[in-house]
Amino acid sequence: MQSPGLFVGWRASPSLPGPLSDRVTISEVAFQVSDFEVVGDFGPVARTRYLLAWNASGAPAQESFPDAPAAVYSSITLDFSTTHDYAYAYQIRGTVHDQSMNELFKIEDANSLHIAFPCDRRVTAGAATTFSIAVDLRNAVNGIDFTKVDQEDGAFELKVGNELDKFRKRLASAFKVEN
Repeated sequence: MQSPGLFVGWRASPSLPGPLSDRVTISEVAFQVSDFEVVGDFGPVARTRYLLAWNASGAPAQESFPDAPAAVYSSITLDFSTTHDYAYAYQIRGTVHDQSMNELFKIEDANSLHIAFPCDRRVTAGAATTFSIAVDLRNAVNGIDFTKVDQEDGAFELKVGNELDKFRKRLASAFKVEN
């Protein structure tokens, strides 16, 4: 039996690492979380400063808020930013395939990114409430025009410019609470 509180899992859809489409495969995803909040009637429950990653070693662990007060939790905010240990707010690595190429790529963003999305979950005193946040990178990554991305050392590197700006906007809608 699960102890009382609020428990939040992370689920990549489709599973990561792995193919996003017939043209893009992801090998590693890492978000440097500076602040993760689930905001309720009486304020947020929060975690700060940790790495949220999907790679060959596995997926992120479930977040536990055993002291979350009984309340209705209506929104989630995620802030990704650099730290002294990590030069990028997030990094995504993979391979892009088409008829004429099979190239590695990496997306590295040194700028902070704030994401907010709705959540409608109720925590009742003495009970456990569990839900998952789905992360779907298909639209964000498949929307990149790799012909407009610089190559360095044989890999596409998306670090600055218009394609990164468009990617950031698509990435903001990649997170949502699962029903």
